[in-house]
Formats: sequence, structure tokens, C-alpha cells
Amino acid sequence: MPGPLALVGLAFLLVTTVCFAFPPAIPITASTMNYVVVVWGVLVFMATVTWFVDGRKNFHGPTAVEARLEVSWLE
Repeated sequence: MPGPLALVGLAFLLVTTVCFAFPPAIPITASTMNYVVVVWGVLVFMATVTWFVDGRKNFHGPTAVEARLEVSWLE
């Protein structure tokens, strides 16, 4: 279970992410549109293409995960 600060941080991130995508003016036209959604979509598309072209073959993940988790629970 995440700590209270992590939960507050996640809630803040959720609220600010949603509010950041709102348009700056109404009615929404091409000049007043908020292009955050477009940029976000392009980044997700590029990350997905990169994963399928290169990441699946070359990314092996962290090593010794079990040992690191054991040590983190002891602290």
C-alpha cells in the first residue's frame, strides 16, 4: 500500500493532467484548441512504434528484482 504522500501526489497528478488538457477559450476553434492531446497522442504513438521495432528485442528489464525487493522490505 502506498504511503499518504504518494497518494496525495497521484491525486495531484491526476487533477493537473486533466485540467492541463482543457482548452484556453470557448468556443473551441483551431486557434484556441489546446494541442496537448495531439502532442500526447504523437508521443504515445512514437513510444509504441519504438517498442515494437526495437524494445521487445533489446529490453531485458532489471536484474535481481527478487533480491532488491527483499532488501527493500527489510528497511
